[in-house]
Amino acid sequence: MNIKALLTTGLLLTGCAVGPDYEKPALDIPASWHEGWHVAQPQDTLSKGNWWEIFGNAELNRLEEQALNNNQTLKASVARLEQARALAQISRGAYFPTLQFGVDASRTQPSANRPNNARNTSVSTDIQTNINPAFIAAYEVDLFGRISRDVESTLASQQQVQADLENIKLILAADIAANYFNLCAQDNEIRALQEIIDIQRDTVALTQFRVDNGVSSKLDSLQQETLLKNAQAQLDLLQNQRKQTIHALATLVGIPASKFSTPATSLPDGIPSIPLDLPANVLERRPDIAAAERAVAAANAQIGVAKAVWFPALRLTASRGWQSNELNRLFDAPSIVWSLGIGLTQAIFDGKRNLARVDFAKAGHELVTANYRQTVLLALQEVEDGLSADKALEDAVESNRAAEAAASQAADIIDHQYQNGLATSFELFIARRAQLENQRLVQQLTGQRFINTVYLIKTLGGGWQPPPYSNSNTAQLN
Repeated sequence: MNIKALLTTGLLLTGCAVGPDYEKPALDIPASWHEGWHVAQPQDTLSKGNWWEIFGNAELNRLEEQALNNNQTLKASVARLEQARALAQISRGAYFPTLQFGVDASRTQPSANRPNNARNTSVSTDIQTNINPAFIAAYEVDLFGRISRDVESTLASQQQVQADLENIKLILAADIAANYFNLCAQDNEIRALQEIIDIQRDTVALTQFRVDNGVSSKLDSLQQETLLKNAQAQLDLLQNQRKQTIHALATLVGIPASKFSTPATSLPDGIPSIPLDLPANVLERRPDIAAAERAVAAANAQIGVAKAVWFPALRLTASRGWQSNELNRLFDAPSIVWSLGIGLTQAIFDGKRNLARVDFAKAGHELVTANYRQTVLLALQEVEDGLSADKALEDAVESNRAAEAAASQAADIIDHQYQNGLATSFELFIARRAQLENQRLVQQLTGQRFINTVYLIKTLGGGWQPPPYSNSNTAQLN
């Protein structure tokens, strides 16, 4: 038996793969963003992988690192990727022959009453011994590309799972950053609300003093007491919201909520600018779009796998071993046995089952193609939504900063009048409270803008570098 000759024969018989070759689905991509966002190039100061570092916050960096190490959803995705790699290796293994070694040994006593041979008048009942060790090789020739299409499909599925993993990392990082900036905004708002409550308490005390001295009515006192209770209720709700944000962060970083804590903090000083390319380039950066596109490639290959069953399957086999009835003569030259075989099978009738498999594969391809195009449309929508929200929040922050400045200036004027006896302390308390209310609103809007910036980065795919599953030389987000 010549294994090399067997493999050479198989390679010579290997033909072209049946089924359609993969072509990426065509997309109608706009040439520019509707919001008129300027085209920018990534700056050297921007992170190339850990995109959250562009915010320059040490606590956020620590939380992100914890999540990458401890998040259970991420660990499950890594395990799914290992499974996909194993499946791809299994399918690639079909390119190679299998070689097995087996030993068959038996000791048998024939029945004396078994039917006689027509040429023999007696039947031997001697105990018979048979020892048969052998090497067995088998190889399926990829005659019409069933194996190559299956490998193509599993490789695309592996790349899809890898893109899914990158997408989960992106979503996880964005959720942590959004919750962290929400926490920062809540801390700022709590501080502003506590100052409002302090002023409100003084206002209640002053109003009660005026009531006691007949300067104000009881109604004024009740109104100020109502405002104080409302502010205290808002503080209670806000502190509960902060606890829930802490609990959400704990789950994201993979730590029990009862064991997790983070100190009170403030929003960073400034929001980083985000480089934005044309829509077609942005789409290449998003791992969810990459995963959807790889699903199309895998489904396309499955059409070829299904069609290949219509064609003959060729299998080559070979074996070499020894057979003897005595162990001491097992490896003598006369004991050698070998065989070479070739098998060809062709489906003649299967009740249209394989036709249905092809139809199933084609429908699956149409399904994931539609999902891919829908994912692209949603991605474009998310970017446009993020851009418009950023512009609206930027304008709102600027308007409320102007309102805060005006309220601060008004409070300063009343304070000056109060110092000169031209305004009452009650008027000063009201002015300071209005100033703090505007400060609180600015903190709310600024926090929303930070959160929107995080999700805008997410919609753009994260950090600026090619993903590991890409062969493109174009700078991409992963």
